[in-house]
Amino acid sequence: MYVCTCNDLTERAVADAARSGAAAVSQIYAALDCAPQCGKCLPRIREILAAASQDAGRPVSDGG
Repeated sequence: MYVCTCNDLTERAVADAARSGAAAVSQIYAALDCAPQCGKCLPRIREILAAASQDAGRPVSDGG
């Protein structure tokens, strides 16, 4: 399922980036070589980050 239609990001791509070490929204975008556009996807990306962080046992960074 698409999370970000502006950048064609899927839940799987975001989750993979989070599992690969991205711990903040900005790091997700950097890992996927794009930048936020409209911002509608940010809450869902944060949810995916939180789930991946809980699975990995590490804290979630909400910053930049």
